Amino acid sequence: MFLRLSSATLLTVSAVLAQVPLQPFASVAVPPDPNEPVTGIAQALSSQADRSNALALMNRARLRVQLHAARTPSFQISATFTSSYGVGSMTETWMNGQKWRWSGTVGNNSAVRIPADGLHYGLPQGGAIPPALHLLRNAIFWAAAGVPDSGGSLRSSAVIWNGKPATCLLFGPRGEQIDGGRSWDEEEYCIDDASGVLQVHSFVPGTYVDYTYNTTPFHGRSAPSGITIFIGNKKMMDAQVTIADAGTPDESLFVPTEQMRSYGPVGTAMMANRWSWEYPSASVSDLAKPVIVRASVDGEGSVVAAEVSIASDAALAETALDLVKGFPPNGNTREIYVQIKFVAQQ
Repeated sequence: MFLRLSSATLLTVSAVLAQVPLQPFASVAVPPDPNEPVTGIAQALSSQADRSNALALMNRARLRVQLHAARTPSFQISATFTSSYGVGSMTETWMNGQKWRWSGTVGNNSAVRIPADGLHYGLPQGGAIPPALHLLRNAIFWAAAGVPDSGGSLRSSAVIWNGKPATCLLFGPRGEQIDGGRSWDEEEYCIDDASGVLQVHSFVPGTYVDYTYNTTPFHGRSAPSGITIFIGNKKMMDAQVTIADAGTPDESLFVPTEQMRSYGPVGTAMMANRWSWEYPSASVSDLAKPVIVRASVDGEGSVVAAEVSIASDAALAETALDLVKGFPPNGNTREIYVQIKFVAQQ
């Protein structure tokens, strides 16, 4: 399910949901999804040794693909893709943390970012980043987000993925004891047992990023060669990725144009984050029925595109999309996953 929303219809959900009581509600189980690696019961990791081993596995996988790091050799990474938003491409040339440039195009929309004087400049005016570019950029540079909160719940599941053994780690919030299969609140990373590289990342149920890799590492790093993204049980994107040494690019690439400077500084593309709301519904009498919506949000807080990641009840999907209309502005392009728990009316 896909919906584009006009800024003219902007409505902040905080006002709509102001009267909803802030109390926990037990939810129905996460519906099955053919892209979900964990189909059985995940094992809670309660001992310090088990948790330490799991976090070490996670850190090794992250370091294998960490490109935005102080010791990373200069590189140029390029991607071409087909997506529900259109056909596009993206390129980043990275010399170091103060000298880089990335740009991308999808359909008739494009974006550029260049750092200068401790700020970021770019195009278009206002700094909007097309949703497809933001989605792909976050998938490529996922390691920059670090490891999820290690103080929350942590579970593990041994799976077979693409014919090979893999270990899936499920990171949940603090203060929750989670049993059974994957929960609504868990973020998932599935790591190949033999190679130690990430195979699947699922920030929320219903959204899955699948990775394939070059056989030849790039200076010891395993940069992805292919990325496929599924959202709402539909293929959202197929991307082919290449990486090579940056060489000696023209210095003008890293200098903001006068036009960019006239627009003023712009925000960067933020990594994905999660929100949770509760909303009363006459269709709910017992357990809460969650729907997770992925929203592409511009710097002014307007939702420029949204799609349902997963719905416990398909009849509630359109209502969930209607609720996700706007957020407080912060100047950055954001990828926000909103879990709306439809609960019984009080």
